[in-house]
Amino acid sequence: MARFSHPTLSRDLADVFVHHARRGKDGPKVLLIHAIGFDHTTWELILPYLEDRYDLALIDLPGHGESGKPADADYGPMSLGRRVLAVLDELGWDRAALVGNSLGGGVSLAAVLQAPERVTALTLVNSVGLRPGLPPLGRLAGIPFLPLLSGFAPALAVRLGLESCRARWGSVTAARCDSSRTYLRNPEGRGAFFRALRQLYGSDLEQMARRYPEICCPTLVLHGDRDPLIRMRHAEQLARAIQGAELVRLPGCGHFPQEECPEKVGVPLRRFLDRALVGAG
Repeated sequence: MARFSHPTLSRDLADVFVHHARRGKDGPKVLLIHAIGFDHTTWELILPYLEDRYDLALIDLPGHGESGKPADADYGPMSLGRRVLAVLDELGWDRAALVGNSLGGGVSLAAVLQAPERVTALTLVNSVGLRPGLPPLGRLAGIPFLPLLSGFAPALAVRLGLESCRARWGSVTAARCDSSRTYLRNPEGRGAFFRALRQLYGSDLEQMARRYPEICCPTLVLHGDRDPLIRMRHAEQLARAIQGAELVRLPGCGHFPQEECPEKVGVPLRRFLDRALVGAG
């Protein structure tokens, strides 16, 4: 699979505003990180499983949601991982457990590789992590004029795109469709989305994968067994690469199981965090 090239990046994300929402109560710290093109609201349905015991922060990654969307930024996983570590500083958190879906999982991996002492536990939900496991569909991001055309995508096309990533049709809410369409119609959001997608297919994941055996924090890999984007065999490879990682298959779930089947994510996630974070603050 060919790498995408990109122009020289003129800025990192250090000074880019990152929006976050707070939930839960005083307790072990947990930071939740969404997929590409989504925002912090993707986690709403699993909050009831966590908010009675954990101090939760749900962020919008740079380029998404209410966060800053500079056109010339580095949206690669390593750069986003550095910004996530800076968010911990902004929250006043020395350490936290990271929970990430899709791109958010790759960003979580990048963060723990750069500052392992700051990550108490890691949960990867249908996560990117291995470059060969990325869906070939993402290579379309390199087609000229596609970003511009996507801004005019009708509501039905957006819905069909979201539905195709799931295990069953009809699970996409009107709110998710409206949010995704609004995001793509915004020039800054659309530009950041395609830039992040192109950079995801760059060299970061390849370099990161060599270091996965260094990860030693408790790690849970949750993966929908009907994910059409990242196949189960790649989740298995990722779990094998991380020392002591636990793999839980989510039957009947697609790429965004926290929205499709929240109970199948919430229950094992709560059990894992209870076990991994006992005594952690």
